[in-house]
Amino acid sequence: MDSKNAQKIRQWFSDRKFTKHISVIDGSSDGEVIVFISASHVGQKISVDKTSRRQLSHLKRIAERELGLRVDFRITDDECEADIESGITALFHKAWQRSDVKVYLSVSLDKYADLWIDAPPMSIAGKVSTDINNTVKEYLENVGLVLHKIYLYGALVPYTAIVLRSVKVLQPTTAEEVEKYLAKRGFKKVPIRWIKSQLDRLRKKNLITWSNETYSITYAGLSSLPIIRGRSSSDIERALALGKRRW
Repeated sequence: MDSKNAQKIRQWFSDRKFTKHISVIDGSSDGEVIVFISASHVGQKISVDKTSRRQLSHLKRIAERELGLRVDFRITDDECEADIESGITALFHKAWQRSDVKVYLSVSLDKYADLWIDAPPMSIAGKVSTDINNTVKEYLENVGLVLHKIYLYGALVPYTAIVLRSVKVLQPTTAEEVEKYLAKRGFKKVPIRWIKSQLDRLRKKNLITWSNETYSITYAGLSSLPIIRGRSSSDIERALALGKRRW
C-alpha cells in the first residue's frame, strides 16, 4: 500500500496534470520520496506527455515548499534496459534452442536484477541450470548489475488470463493500474514492460481495446474469461471497484 507521502505527491502531480508516466516510492529518510520517470517522457521542452529537466527542478522546489517533501527525481533509461533484456533473451534462446522465450528485467535501486522468463509453460525446463545462471550473472556484471533471482513463467509471473481479468475489473485502466492490481494479488515485482507486452498481445487478439491512453475489455475478451460464481466472481470485483471510484 502507498504511504501517505506517496499518495500526497501523486495527487499533487495529478492536480498539475503532470505526466502519468511516473512511479513513486518512499525515500530512505523521512519526508523524502523518489519519483521515477522514463527518459522517453523527458525532453528539451515541455510538450504533450513530456516534461523537461527544468520543469523537474521547478517542481522539486515547489513540492518542498508546499508539501514539506523532498522529491528525488530519477530518470530511467528504458532503452538501456530493453537492450539488456534482448541480450539475455538471446542467451536463453541459445541455451534452450527455442525462439518463443522472452526475458524481462526488473532492477532495484541498489542495482540488483530480477529476471522474469516469459514462455509457454511446457516449452522450457523446470529450472535454470547452473551454467545458464552463471552465464547470465556474468552478463549482468558486465553492465554493472548483480543477479538476484530468476523467475520462471507460471510460478511468480501471472498468466495472461489474470491480466485480462484485471482489465475487466479496472476498465478503463492503464498499465500502471494493472501493475498495482497484480501486486495486490501476490505478483509484486513483475516488470511494467512485461505487463505492457501482455496488454499489447491481448489488444492484437481483439480481446481488449486501447483508446485515450486506457485499456478496456471487448466482448470477445469477456467471452474468453471463465465464468466464476460467488464472491470471487470478476463481476462482483468489478462492482466493488466501481463503488470505490464513486467514493
